[in-house]
Amino acid sequence: MKSEYCGTRNHIELWNNRVLPERPVQISIILVLRGSLLPMALWLGLVTVLYFVAGWQSSSVVVGAFLALWLVGFTFRMRKKHSFRCSAYGALGGLLDKTLFGV
Repeated sequence: MKSEYCGTRNHIELWNNRVLPERPVQISIILVLRGSLLPMALWLGLVTVLYFVAGWQSSSVVVGAFLALWLVGFTFRMRKKHSFRCSAYGALGGLLDKTLFGV
């Protein structure tokens, strides 16, 4: 993978295409997160509810699962020779996308 193509609109597809600019530009973490507000709310809501209902141990298990899934996506992308930034953003965007099964 050519590093100049990593992190551009042409390379990273977000599940909510309406937040992307019209032309190929560098994707910022804000754009990745703005296109994933509902999945982020679901993860944060689940952690918050578990924290108040079952204690910090339960919520830390969910946070650990989130981080483990992100690490799998990140490692997969790094092995495919993506840049560090592309791997980090792509793993986060992919994880949040798969949270809602691409809806």
